[in-house]
Amino acid sequence: RTYSGSMTIQDCVFSSCKCTGSSKSGGALYIQNLRGYVRVRQTKFDDCTATKNAGSVYLNHATASGTNTLLEFISENCEHTSCSNPIYAEGLYVSVSLRQTAFTRCTSNAIQLKNALEASLHGCTFTECSGQGSGLSITARESSTYSLDTCLFSSPSATEPAIVISAPARALFNFHALVFDLHPASDLKGYAVTYTATKAAADMDDD
Repeated sequence: RTYSGSMTIQDCVFSSCKCTGSSKSGGALYIQNLRGYVRVRQTKFDDCTATKNAGSVYLNHATASGTNTLLEFISENCEHTSCSNPIYAEGLYVSVSLRQTAFTRCTSNAIQLKNALEASLHGCTFTECSGQGSGLSITARESSTYSLDTCLFSSPSATEPAIVISAPARALFNFHALVFDLHPASDLKGYAVTYTATKAAADMDDD
């Protein structure tokens, strides 16, 4: 079942939020099956963790209902510091927009997108983050569109690629003015961006 509505979070601090227990996600915010938007402005997430995914924000919307089907998540001028997998978004009807959002010393992927319809990142920074796809991990569908503009990925001792993509050939990626200031700790191939081709959307699982 889906619900319609909207929410704005501004000038807030989420500190040491924890979601514990097996298969638990969303340390600070858990948003599922919402038709509408969630806007987060000038908000800080510090040391937020979850057992499974999304120490800061978990988003899930995979079922169409009505004419306005999207769950839109908008982040502006926010900070995520020492969080585990801060943002995790999955589902065919999820749209993610991040502007001037900073991720510092985050673990297990700063942002993980699984079959999300679209995502746009502008002016975001990823500093000393870790994980397979330390800045951004994407599993895309054929109809997905992803745009990254003027983002910085920085690490003094990178051990994993900054961006890891798994996608079918027709998924659309637009990368512009990205800066990778990475210094691999070892002989790491493709330490900036790693891309793996997958099957078409019809053959992919949405679980």
